[in-house]
Amino acid sequence: MILVIKEYQCTRGHTKDEAYAILEILGEALREDLNKSNFRASVENLIKIII
Repeated sequence: MILVIKEYQCTRGHTKDEAYAILEILGEALREDLNKSNFRASVENLIKIII
């Protein structure tokens, strides 16, 4: 996250807000309730289904 903050010169709060928005969009697309705690497991499960 620090790299994003430095690269785009935005605040930590803004970065967290945008990350949350991305999780919401992905969750809707995958029809899952995504959050930072279950993101990795959800993506790994999706990959297993695809492969």
